Amino acid sequence: MIEVKYVNSEGKAFILTSDGERLRLRKGNLHKYSWVAETIEYKYGDQVQDFTKQAISYDLEFIVRGNPLERKECLKNFHNASEHDIMVNERGKLWFGEYSIECFILASDTQPDEKNDNVTINSVTAYCPYPFWMRETVLSFMSHGKNGLMDAYDYAFDYGDFDYGVEGYRAFTGIDSTVPLEFRLIVYGPVSDPQIVINGHLYEVDVDIAQYGYLTISSLEKSDQEKSCILTYPSGKSISVLNARNRDSYIFKPITSGELNVSSEQEVKFDLVIIERRSEPLWI
Repeated sequence: MIEVKYVNSEGKAFILTSDGERLRLRKGNLHKYSWVAETIEYKYGDQVQDFTKQAISYDLEFIVRGNPLERKECLKNFHNASEHDIMVNERGKLWFGEYSIECFILASDTQPDEKNDNVTINSVTAYCPYPFWMRETVLSFMSHGKNGLMDAYDYAFDYGDFDYGVEGYRAFTGIDSTVPLEFRLIVYGPVSDPQIVINGHLYEVDVDIAQYGYLTISSLEKSDQEKSCILTYPSGKSISVLNARNRDSYIFKPITSGELNVSSEQEVKFDLVIIERRSEPLWI
């Protein structure tokens, strides 16, 4: 069975598909979506200019089981966790297997079950401002600065054949996607002017990253979080260093699915987080 859960912004998790849990999901169509076509109307039909996607809401119905005190405690815990996100304006997440979507629990209605005195029905609305389900896959690298010789570790790819040597690290992402994939590239200090090549494309920012500091390049674009290039100091302070990017080589170029070829001629440690976006979680 695929695990469905809700995790609030503080990390408090509620498993919704386990027989042993008091809160269990009974209804909730998580596989629905729609695109909006932006068109110019002609005499006969329309000319499609672009497609956009609006925020989406899911209506979820939970069964709450146990004696009256146990049900009250379960509902109190869930309410406190979901309402915390509203009060601090921080998004929680709905999870469907490996895919998650950011959400707020905007509405709740609790009623007794007409057929079972030991069950309470809780209906909620999960509002998702950014209407994509996402799965993140992390690859961690260490380049030894010897003709691009690299180690890859903590990888989760079904990578098949691989090769270490002057051309760096070769792998297969194991991700079947019809569109290029967004990413976060996290480069750890100490290193100056980090230069990393992925599938023949150079990602370079002319900055000095101190020991215990790091640089984050994010290609993911949201309504409230544009593409970014952020340098974080050991103190935790962060600044944008977008103007220090190599303007001759686009640092936000998405990653293609399939083969992955990564190299760097510097001694540098970095993580590549590949982000798969879908309108609905993958059917498994």
